[in-house]
Amino acid sequence: MSIPRIDFLIPGAGKSGTSAIAQYLKSHPQVFIPRIKEPTYFTFADAEIPAYTERLNAIHNFEDYCRLFSEAGDKKAIGEASTYYFLLPERSIANIKRIIPDYQRIKIIIILRNPVDRAFSQYMMLKLNKWESLSFEDAISEKTINRRMAENYGPSYNYLEEGLYCYRIKAFQENFPFMKIYLYEDLCGNPTGLMDDILSFLDVAPGNNWRTHRKKVNPSGIPRIKFLHDFLIKPGGIIKSLGKTVIPPEMRRGIKDRMISLNLKRDAMRPATRALLTDYYEEEIRNLEGIIGRDLSHWLKK
Repeated sequence: MSIPRIDFLIPGAGKSGTSAIAQYLKSHPQVFIPRIKEPTYFTFADAEIPAYTERLNAIHNFEDYCRLFSEAGDKKAIGEASTYYFLLPERSIANIKRIIPDYQRIKIIIILRNPVDRAFSQYMMLKLNKWESLSFEDAISEKTINRRMAENYGPSYNYLEEGLYCYRIKAFQENFPFMKIYLYEDLCGNPTGLMDDILSFLDVAPGNNWRTHRKKVNPSGIPRIKFLHDFLIKPGGIIKSLGKTVIPPEMRRGIKDRMISLNLKRDAMRPATRALLTDYYEEEIRNLEGIIGRDLSHWLKK
């Protein structure tokens, strides 16, 4: 079995809009993205998957990865999105180069978010899923991070490290000549322009079918009604049981996602914590401006 044709990859960064872009692209008739979310194959290719990835859909077997693309057919642009490729770039890029002979033709799409907001959103996602019990301030303390890394919690709990974008961007730039970098603000402020630019980058026909899929993907927050949230995220559930013979799967998922989103309220970061993290990332942000050629001064506002 040979590696399927991979035209593009969306590495991340996490909690920056990667899932939204992938969801939008799925609706384009000339684009194929596997149904499984974030296969993460090139991070753990043909190796034992660490215990901390149990919550992921991580695939490490070559044949299993190839089967994800069995329905790609003659789609013009074939690819996938896995944020671990950005989180762990060295091993991910090394595996891409080892497994895909013509890897340099792959188009890379990266979207970045203010690292302060990204870290807090990551924390809120883990807290929402009951994978985090500490306060944000305790969770980002050096003592906590060092302990958790020593105990193999996994890189997702190193909330601040993924916001160090510069070396990650450079790693992809050095290995892939075709690359686009966007900002989270582009997605929020001008999603039409962003998606039109991505479609052009992927050399597929322009179209507006993706506009029907403009919804919040992977929302984070605090449940307004806790027992309702627990009920909604439970596998199966009444929505599936009552609707499986009448309501199509995509519609059921849409109803469930909408109910989850409506039941969430946004939490806020403490101003003092924001100021502290803005100082922490200031040099990184200024260096990033030169690397990607974008003005990021708004990220430095406290």
